[in-house]
This record gives sequence, structure tokens and C-alpha cells, in this order.
Amino acid sequence: MLFRSRSLWVKALTLMPAPEGPAPKADDNGVITLNARSATLRSVKAQYERAPFKNTIGYWVNAQDQAFWDFEAQRAAEYRIEILQGCGGGQGGSEVEFRIAGQTFPMTVKETGHFQNFLARDLGVVKLTQGKHRLEVIPIKKAKAAVMDLRRVRLIPTDRKSTRLNSSHLVISYAVFCLKKK
Repeated sequence: MLFRSRSLWVKALTLMPAPEGPAPKADDNGVITLNARSATLRSVKAQYERAPFKNTIGYWVNAQDQAFWDFEAQRAAEYRIEILQGCGGGQGGSEVEFRIAGQTFPMTVKETGHFQNFLARDLGVVKLTQGKHRLEVIPIKKAKAAVMDLRRVRLIPTDRKSTRLNSSHLVISYAVFCLKKK
């Protein structure tokens, strides 16, 4: 017995990981954005870092830690997988797999000079049926002290024009934030 009161007896308690943010939904262009705050983490150390200049899954120092998103595709289509990853100086080289719809998209983490310098990466194209899906991020090998920081994953229908954000905008916004802090 874990807890006892006059009207309630609790014999067991199961804790399930849950995301901090809302469930991902497609925008008007069909782009499905999987933000870090909407990820469910199976982790010991990896966590959502909510500071505005971070807004990432960070502290990914345990190679067994994993992240996933459950979402619904409103229509069957091919989607380009684009991620925003950061990685500190001298920390690149970790191997990670993105798994979705029975397909695996391997990636080697690139060093970006700082964990909050995010780089847009194109992982390939996945064909999704209409309905519920899960995208998992699974580290295969941690090269140095941490796997990476992951801000978001976007699934962009290939029949739409790209809405890709140039990664240099992210580096500049981080630098401006640091200057404003001083």
C-alpha cells in the first residue's frame, strides 16, 4: 500500500511519460511540426529545455534516452523530413536514427559550434498514410559527452513549396539574444 486515507486506498501507481506541449497538428499547408516541447521522452537525463533561446530537447548525455511524437497525418502523402539539430564544439559524430512508418533515417550529428546553434538538416522522404503515426528518435552511438540538442522535426509535404527556414537566421537570433542579455 502506497497511500491510505479514510476514503481512498492506492495500491499501485503507474507513471507514464507525457509531453509538456500540445499534440502536433498540421498547419494550413499540410506541414506537421514536431516541436521539442511536444515530444514524449523515455529518458534518464534528456529533457525539454524551455528557455526561449533553447526550446530544445537537451541534456542528451545518456545514449539510451529516446524521444518520440505521436501525431496524425490528415492526408496520405510523401513528406520531406527536416530537423533542427545543435551540437557543441568538438561534440559531433553521434549516430542517431529517426524511425517512422516502418522506415529508418540514419543521421550523423554535425557539430554546430554550440548546442543552441541549430542547423536545418534534410533526412529524406517518407510516405505516410492518412491516420496516426509515431516518429521516434533513437541514438545508436554517442560520440562524445552528449548526443545532440533537437529543437524540432518538420514533415513537409513534397507537393508543397518549401517553407524551410534558413539555419543562419537561427544562429543570428541566438547571437542577438546573447547580446541583449549583456
